[in-house]
Amino acid sequence: MKKNVLKIALFAFGLCSATTLTSCHNGEDVDIVEVAQLEARTLQVHTNVAATVVVNGESKTTTAPGFEASFANPAATGTITVSASGRQGKTVSYDFKDGAMLYYDLMLESAGVGVPQATAEAAPAGTVNNSTGSDNATETGVDASIDFNGATNTNSSATGDYSITVFDPSTASTNAEDLAQGQTYLEAPLAISCTPSGATFSNPIKVSLDIPGSADFAVKVVNGDEEATVNQTGDVVVADIPHFSIWNIVLNVKLESIDTQVNKIVDTTVNAKSGKYGFKFDYGYSCDQASNSTLIKNLLKAMFGSKKKKVNKNITWTSTEGSATVTVNQEVKTYKFVSGNKVFYVTTYGKITSSVVVNPAEETPTHGGGSN
Repeated sequence: MKKNVLKIALFAFGLCSATTLTSCHNGEDVDIVEVAQLEARTLQVHTNVAATVVVNGESKTTTAPGFEASFANPAATGTITVSASGRQGKTVSYDFKDGAMLYYDLMLESAGVGVPQATAEAAPAGTVNNSTGSDNATETGVDASIDFNGATNTNSSATGDYSITVFDPSTASTNAEDLAQGQTYLEAPLAISCTPSGATFSNPIKVSLDIPGSADFAVKVVNGDEEATVNQTGDVVVADIPHFSIWNIVLNVKLESIDTQVNKIVDTTVNAKSGKYGFKFDYGYSCDQASNSTLIKNLLKAMFGSKKKKVNKNITWTSTEGSATVTVNQEVKTYKFVSGNKVFYVTTYGKITSSVVVNPAEETPTHGGGSN
């Protein structure tokens, strides 16, 4: 699956076209021309802990307090690998397509608490592997427990403690710009890594996940083409798991409508000799439901990248005498999604189009000398 984020695209439109003519003092005409802007790609990665981030072989470290790394003008496509000691590492693919900015918010989760197999199989119903106070439960907000109900591991080669690590796959199957009205999507905003991998059970065991804000959403638990039987009560999802491996918590969402508008955010004239103009714009997405639903928060982060924030940007051009008219427009979309009995709206602040039109300075007239 591909990681999908909202992209900022910066285009100069109608470049190198003569638009009007201005008469100079010496009687000559001078074109008003547009000047090509100098663009560069920016890729930013945020992590929840200090981590090593590698983008196409270039390595940087995210450190406190911001835990961010920025990569200037990377290749248009490639991979991002993040890792940290004692954490679950991740590798995601990126693609700028027509964009100039990408933002990734990647969480590296701690492993779930392990319980010896014999202890877990003999325990009363609801043996807790990710309980209150565990690092994994605190980081993900999800409590996980296992009810073996007398079932035993029938694969003797699958040794080691039983554990469940809840994690955010940080991927979505559809690029944000490819979302289509009326389409239904199956996305995995959460997953569980159940160890030891390969353990099979005499009877399916019950894995219980308390996922904040998941009530009334349409949820499945799948491993490839295999789907577990699920019982959903409020925020608690209980899945009957026949074997241990990675199981995805899949959200069924339908995109009912997309409303698109273009907002003008800059329309000003400056001295063309400066060669640049700085401005701020909104970037990312906003969604009221994302604050109280773990599933929606992770889904939107995978699809659209960053929560709404202000970003500084410079438009640059070749310095020249005269005045420059800078125009910047931004595409703003509002998506209406439906999942189960839930409806949620997402507003994205995306594609930027910009133009710089230069009116060259008028030349000072010169006249031949003479005396009467």
